[in-house]
Amino acid sequence: NLLMTLMMVILCVGLYVDTSFAANTSIGSAKQVDFGKKYSDSITEDISKRYYKIVLPSSGKINFDIEGENDCLDLYLYDVEGERIGLTTEYKSSVTDKTTIEINYYLTGGTYYFAIQGYDWGVKPGDYQYQVDFVSANESFSETGEDNDNNITCANYIEIGRSYKGQIAYNDTIDFYRFVVSSSGKVSVSVEGENSIVYGYLYDSEGEKLDSEYESLNSVTNKFNLTKEFHLAAGTYYYAVEGYNNYVREGNYQLQLSFITANESFPETQKDDYISGANPILFNKMYYGQVAFSNDFADYYKLIVKKKDTIQLDVSADMGGEIYIYDSNGKSLWYKGTSTNSQTGKREISQIVTIASGTYYIRFKEYYETGNYSFKISSYNETKKPAKVTLSSVKSTKKKVASIKWKRISDANGYQIQCSTSKKFKSKKTVTASRSATKKTIKKLSSKKKYYVRIRAYKNVAGKKKYGSWSKVKSVKIK
Repeated sequence: NLLMTLMMVILCVGLYVDTSFAANTSIGSAKQVDFGKKYSDSITEDISKRYYKIVLPSSGKINFDIEGENDCLDLYLYDVEGERIGLTTEYKSSVTDKTTIEINYYLTGGTYYFAIQGYDWGVKPGDYQYQVDFVSANESFSETGEDNDNNITCANYIEIGRSYKGQIAYNDTIDFYRFVVSSSGKVSVSVEGENSIVYGYLYDSEGEKLDSEYESLNSVTNKFNLTKEFHLAAGTYYYAVEGYNNYVREGNYQLQLSFITANESFPETQKDDYISGANPILFNKMYYGQVAFSNDFADYYKLIVKKKDTIQLDVSADMGGEIYIYDSNGKSLWYKGTSTNSQTGKREISQIVTIASGTYYIRFKEYYETGNYSFKISSYNETKKPAKVTLSSVKSTKKKVASIKWKRISDANGYQIQCSTSKKFKSKKTVTASRSATKKTIKKLSSKKKYYVRIRAYKNVAGKKKYGSWSKVKSVKIK
């Protein structure tokens, strides 16, 4: 009797265990599925839901292909902790008389579970077939779960000039990257991929957000292309790629940074953002600078003028900014915004200012756009005259015309030519030629007359022409 009782207890316990922990009826008993292989299973009146296990070797896209005789099928997706992260429901087609589920998910590497349930106001028994396929994202940085590179503290380090592959996953919507700019310059960011929409964020070394942009999928190319340029000072920065707009927009993308140095005359330390750290400059020398996107909102320069002078400030810029001249007390003497020259298409400024002896400060400041600039300050009183021009020949091969040739002066801005029937040039005709010219034709002269010709070079200084000496005089008889 005791033996019979014990056997009955064991049998009862065994029957209990088999029922509650039957194969693939819970996450704990889930059947592991291989990618690319077709399986069959069924929903019965006793078992309405079947569980399966999949292991992703890396981040990538999984595709579910399920077809059954059931009136309704539900597909559940769970993470490794058993938390549900996805649900899809489909009903039997009146055309095929089948219930079909075709859906894909972009996921990070690791273990996941899925369940197939036949239930809609009561268990709907029936057989079904299923297959799970996997395509790796080939990410440059391996990801598992949600914590690999989802914030600044664990951002992946990337090098400028290299291309990196990433993925916005169903369970991982953002990737952070860290990069270092060795000197002031322009960083171009390019993100291209297949996501429906993507956001790009730039942060400084302290994690403060500097900029955000987004780009949507192009209906023609079926890709998005997010590009942005940033003028940055040297330092560490972070860039994040996020695929999110009300709900996750999954997909793969490619990220690349490029860099062009600003070649600043003074390496940026941010001390020159203030008058106390102004960089010393000299007359008649070209200087190069950059107003950057972050932590470099202005550049100050210090100029010492020994005596009263008329100076010319020449600026060329690709930034939308403001330029100031201050005296030693910080009082503004002159101000102008950079604007586009209608003739050259460039942002150029040429300004004449008369100042007394003393110390002055020039300030370049961003107004609505960062960028590079160059400038030079010339002193009219200290600028040397251009060299004397050598007049090569003066000829007349056509009626009432004189053809003149000369040797070019490298630092000239142009040339002035005079011709006259008088040796003393009392009554004369004056014409000009460009800096690159080496010959000139003078028309409407008097035939059969002897003309005297001379030429000199000039420089543009402080809004005025500073002339060199006249060349030797040559004569010609006009036809």
